[in-house]
Amino acid sequence: MKQERGLLWRILKLGLSSRARLQGILRFGFLRAVGIAYHRRFGHGLSALPSNLSIMPTLRCNLSCVMCTQSVSRKDRANRPRWYDPKRELPIEKWVSFLDELSTSRPPLYVTGGEPVLYPHFRELVHESKKRRLHVHLATNGTLLASEAEFLVEEGVEGVTISLDGPPEVHNQIRGVEGAFNRAAEGAKALVEARRRRGTHGPMLSFLCTISKSNYQYLQETLEHAIMLNGDFMQVSHVAFFSPELVDKHNAMFTKESIKTMGLEMDLPSIRDGLYENEMAPEDVRNLVPLMDRVKRSAKGRIMLTFEPRLPNDLIAPYYLDVYYPFVERCDALWGSLNVGPDGRVSPCLNFVLGNITQHTIRELWNGAMMQRLRALLSDGLLPGCRRCSRRSYLKSSRCFR
Repeated sequence: MKQERGLLWRILKLGLSSRARLQGILRFGFLRAVGIAYHRRFGHGLSALPSNLSIMPTLRCNLSCVMCTQSVSRKDRANRPRWYDPKRELPIEKWVSFLDELSTSRPPLYVTGGEPVLYPHFRELVHESKKRRLHVHLATNGTLLASEAEFLVEEGVEGVTISLDGPPEVHNQIRGVEGAFNRAAEGAKALVEARRRRGTHGPMLSFLCTISKSNYQYLQETLEHAIMLNGDFMQVSHVAFFSPELVDKHNAMFTKESIKTMGLEMDLPSIRDGLYENEMAPEDVRNLVPLMDRVKRSAKGRIMLTFEPRLPNDLIAPYYLDVYYPFVERCDALWGSLNVGPDGRVSPCLNFVLGNITQHTIRELWNGAMMQRLRALLSDGLLPGCRRCSRRSYLKSSRCFR
């Protein structure tokens, strides 16, 4: 409990360290707790500006993770998204213009990728974001973090999340590069040391572990490594996955002709080949549930631990083993989140395209006709491609009797 109290105190002091940071946190909390539900019900397809925004300045990466769609895209030219070419990445001037738009609403800005540190103007992007008093959170594989740690602390970045798939040998196998674990660990240590030298409360250090058949049995060891590396948080994510049947069914709904009829725009196919399929067997799920309970008990008082989506134990088996289990058909993502790709293309999910930040403002895209049609579509029920998305709701519906 002492560890948790100390962490909560650091979070509070970090939030109070600037007026803009506190305003951003309060706005994010209000929209998540009240605003999104209000706009869903009374907004008539409109919504307040996003409560969080993810930008991918690059898809370049120095790893070859077995579960990553971008690894597939890099190797298979036929499956590459049309905007993959690094030469089409936005210049820093375009990103700065975009950041100017955000300086009034200040949504939390999640900088991800690819490996965002590989963006040629990464430092300038972070500096310009903090110059506009945006809340910045970096998602990274950690292998290049050691050389950036001092800079991130100096700029006042609020959070850094490092992917951690297991103990060294497991992590390296999943990441596809020998030594990936040690380099990520060095990055985490450098960040903590830079934070200590400067006497700052941030960035908060998080570790993200995604459950798979290859690593779930190592959850306890993964937790211990996160603690040894002085992590503030650890998030364990149930993997988002598809099945060939669902992919076929979903893609059959969205063809060049059908999306034109619906008044939508999409980068086809909506779900590309090579995406992760669930490999968890019934025996794996039976082993996973008690292991999760043990890990939760072990983390108490040592590190803040969450599992996402937050499934009760009796819904873990349906999540992994029954893609047609009747969870509540609800997703709030279209009322709260938005993603911007390397070429400026704006997409909420599933390769739907709203437009480009080089041609439209975020306000025009967020509540434009295209987004309103998408919200109406998802209000009528989720799509086959939404079945195991990490951003939807996984509550029991009134039709769940088992």
